[in-house]
Amino acid sequence: MMKLLHIKKLNFLLILLCLFLLAIDRLTKLIITKNTCNFIFCFKPTINEFAVFSLPIPMIVILVISILILIATPILFFKIKEILPKISFILIFSGTLGNLIDRVFYGHVIDFLTFSFWQSFPVFNFADVLNLAGVILLIITLFKKE
Repeated sequence: MMKLLHIKKLNFLLILLCLFLLAIDRLTKLIITKNTCNFIFCFKPTINEFAVFSLPIPMIVILVISILILIATPILFFKIKEILPKISFILIFSGTLGNLIDRVFYGHVIDFLTFSFWQSFPVFNFADVLNLAGVILLIITLFKKE
């Protein structure tokens, strides 16, 4: 009984984390409106009609993949008991939903981050960082089990 209560509390906190990360993604896309640079990052608001890192993937493919991710990650989240995979699913879900909201309401994604020391690096956003971090964490947990 105690373990079940612990898992429910953990799930609740991770779902709150998901909402918090989604709010950060939405806010950063609204706040960053002009080009500025600092030591590490350049902020360059850019319209991206393609996939992550501006890969030329048709919109319908991106939408189908996004919807499949948004269906699969909650199922896996509640099925798995370990915390690291749960966190990876939260990161992936938050990032995917953040970019899907842009695609549905604006027809494109708002990217704004790049590295000041690597000008040729593609422009990306906070949702992309969440997706990448989630996938890396998921790969680490899969290799850790072996």
